[in-house]
Amino acid sequence: MANIINRTTSEIRLSVHTPDYPVRDWIINPVNVYAMLLVKQGHRVIDNDTVRETNSDEKLVIRQEDLTRYKALARSIAAWRIAKAVRTVSLGQLATTLDTMAAKYIGVATAIEDASTIEVLDNIDVEI
Repeated sequence: MANIINRTTSEIRLSVHTPDYPVRDWIINPVNVYAMLLVKQGHRVIDNDTVRETNSDEKLVIRQEDLTRYKALARSIAAWRIAKAVRTVSLGQLATTLDTMAAKYIGVATAIEDASTIEVLDNIDVEI
């Protein structure tokens, strides 16, 4: 039985039957496997047969990528809420409702784009 780390995903599996895991895809018994359990999966870097934690520059890139994905998700949620609300209004109220929601969405979208961290995004009310 061995401990292994996937070369592509950096997934860690403990105490596995190694013949089931090809060496081209898995590092068998990496030296620091238990230390790597404490590191978020996306913050592990694999160089040949060694695994290390990302450095501060690499973490900054990851945080920016996470923020970009989070912003897209927040915009999608806001747009979905507009579409959901539009389906519930009468035809006579539709124009007024759309104007109101468009203004709210613009405000939310601006706040989302101006957010500098995920923590700031968490405090934006995307309720439309």
